[in-house]
This record gives sequence, C-alpha cells and structure tokens, in this order.
Amino acid sequence: MYYRKQVGSLFKTFGGSFIFAAVEWIFAREEGCRFGSIPTFGPQAYAKRFYFDFSSTYIEVGMLCPYMVNISLLIGAIVSWAIMWPMIEEKKDDWYSAKLSATSLHGIQGYRVFIAIAMMLGDGLFHFVYMLLVTISSFTKRKSGEENYSGEGSSEDYDKEIRNKYFLKDQIPNWAAFGGYAAIAVISIIVVPIIFHSLQWYHVLVAYLIAPILAFYNSYGVGLTDWSLASNYGKNAVLTFSYWVGLENGGVIAGLAVGN
Repeated sequence: MYYRKQVGSLFKTFGGSFIFAAVEWIFAREEGCRFGSIPTFGPQAYAKRFYFDFSSTYIEVGMLCPYMVNISLLIGAIVSWAIMWPMIEEKKDDWYSAKLSATSLHGIQGYRVFIAIAMMLGDGLFHFVYMLLVTISSFTKRKSGEENYSGEGSSEDYDKEIRNKYFLKDQIPNWAAFGGYAAIAVISIIVVPIIFHSLQWYHVLVAYLIAPILAFYNSYGVGLTDWSLASNYGKNAVLTFSYWVGLENGGVIAGLAVGN
C-alpha cells in the first residue's frame, strides 16, 4: 500500500510538471515570454532581475533542499540583488566600463559569477577541512575504543556495526582508488605535455592535486542544492591556468586543456 502511494505521487508530480512545462512552451512566443518573466515586485525590481521565478524546477529543488538551505538562498538573493548589485552598478566607469553589456564577464556579470563561485569554494573548503578533522578524530576515538574494548557491547552498537558493514562492503578498496588515481596522474603528467606543448609537467601535477578537492566541493554543493557547479569550476580553472602559463606562451590552449 505504501509503495502504491509512492508510485501514485510520482506520476501525479510528473504529470503536473509536464503539463506546466508544455503550457509554458506553447505560450512562450519569444525570449522572456513565460511565467518566470512576470514582474512580481514591479517593473523597477524586474529590471534589477528581482522577481519570483515560477519555474517548476526551482520549486521542486526547494522541496528537496533542507529548510536552512532555502532560507540561506532566499536571504542571499535579497542581499545580493536588492543591495549589492545596485551598489556595484553605481561604480560604472570606475570598477568597470559602462559600455559593456549586463551579461559581459568584464562588467557587472563578472562580479555576480565569480563572487558566487568564491562563496561555494569557501564553503566547500570549510567543510572539507571540517570533515577531515572529524574523520581524524573519529579514527582516533575508534582506535582508543578498540584498545579499551572489554568484549561487551549493546545491541544498538551491534546493529550500527552491521549496517555500516553492509553499507561499505561493495565500495572500491582504498588501495585501488588511490593507486588508480596516482597511475592516471603519472601517465597524464608524461603524455599531456607532449600533446600540448604549452603545458609543463608541474601544471598537470597541480591540476591533479586540486581535482579531488574541487570534486568534494561539487559533491557537497550538489548534495545541498541539487545544482552542479562543475562547469563553473572548469571555467575558473581555464582562467587560472591561462593566466599562469601566459598568453604569449599559449595560455589559452593550456587553460582549455586543463579545464576540460
């Protein structure tokens, strides 16, 4: 009975989402003609891109995300679009050229994109360090507990141990994961500079050292918001390595090679 209700709810939500998208597609005659383009808070607020988007994707993602994530996104939207961006727009011809379009990364759009990426990187770095410290502390306590183990344990601890055992039984062994990654890194360090002459071996090494940390950031962000920022991290890598190699040394090709 429970599974029947689950399947029924799945088909109801699927049908509602499909009908909503179909109606929006039929009446969307041109760009900006859809439910998400309604000036909810007035034309002036809409001109500042501050309005409620009726996209079913955002509504469904909001239902999946925890309350704290939704509240954080809402407060961030209000602070950024209602306060920060109008203040930055007043810096035209001072911080950036007023002749640039609003979608140019050399203009205000660059502040929007890279500030968001910096926030995700900072949040991911904090949780990466936090999880690393928690893992080390957990292993230390576990080792200490094994040394002081008297052979008597509660049924709750036994159940937890069995659940963890079955959850982790099919995982890839650590030696295979680390060994395989190291082997691929060594091959890439040798082969990639031969293919792309503007890249040096240490560029590829740094890329492979940073990749696992960025993967953790992206997994953490996807788990919280159901949005993947992998493409943004790739763009950030393109800009970083292009600047590092230098334009005169083939930085564009090097950045594209590393970013992909």
